[in-house]
Amino acid sequence: ARMWDLRALGVEFRQARWDVLAGTEGGVNAEGTAEAGADDWTLGPALVVPLPILDWGQAKRDLISARQLETAHKLTDARRQVVEEVRRSHAAYRAAVDARKRVRDELIPLLERRRSEAESQYRAGQSDIIPLILADQDLQTARAKLI
Repeated sequence: ARMWDLRALGVEFRQARWDVLAGTEGGVNAEGTAEAGADDWTLGPALVVPLPILDWGQAKRDLISARQLETAHKLTDARRQVVEEVRRSHAAYRAAVDARKRVRDELIPLLERRRSEAESQYRAGQSDIIPLILADQDLQTARAKLI
């Protein structure tokens, strides 16, 4: 939307150059005089042109230039925000990928080993079933998070 603003302001700026001619009127003028029985009419072209002695439209051109500059700054700011958001999103994506890889490559094998050790201890009669159940629950939770 900012690009459209800049283009529109460019058109306004080009039109402001011709603002000197604002207020110019042209047409046909008819005047009549009624003096002691004389009925004279004159007809001809009429042109009304304001004489810009002190105002050449510079204030309007300056205002449009300021608007163009403001819109250009807003466009630059929007572009920078897009770049910043893309970088932030990419960093979050990389962090999620790295976390998934660590869970897959480190945590799940560790929990599988813990479960197998708890099962071996249970089968050997060295512990009750609770450590095996807890190890199995932790392994299932890690696998669910991996998905």
